[in-house]
Amino acid sequence: MTLSDFCFSKKFKLKSPDDFRKVFAFRLKVSNSHFALYAMPNNLSFNRLGVAVGKANGNAVVRNRLKRLLREAFRLTRKQQKAQGLDLVVVPKKGCVLEILVLKDSFLNLTFQVIKFLNDKKQ
Repeated sequence: MTLSDFCFSKKFKLKSPDDFRKVFAFRLKVSNSHFALYAMPNNLSFNRLGVAVGKANGNAVVRNRLKRLLREAFRLTRKQQKAQGLDLVVVPKKGCVLEILVLKDSFLNLTFQVIKFLNDKKQ
């Protein structure tokens, strides 16, 4: 593994409101006790991530920390994610745990659920 395998450059980010709308409109949602993960195929060779944190999660300091932790969980698990070519939007639930190890495991489990759902849908 090289250092570039762990980078989180702009190409991995969902930024425009239109991108978020498309992912939410696709209506593929999996969730656990920590967050909900919305997904949509993007016809690229890599996954992209968007994070939507509402005010129910706390003040600006808490919300920004949560965004950083979720992006870090995505970045660290990017090579372990079996699915490539997905747009992912993460929406944390109220009272979400702020521990990176828990978020990494949750992120991997939910991406596996997305893969399973998409494979079942194709058949």
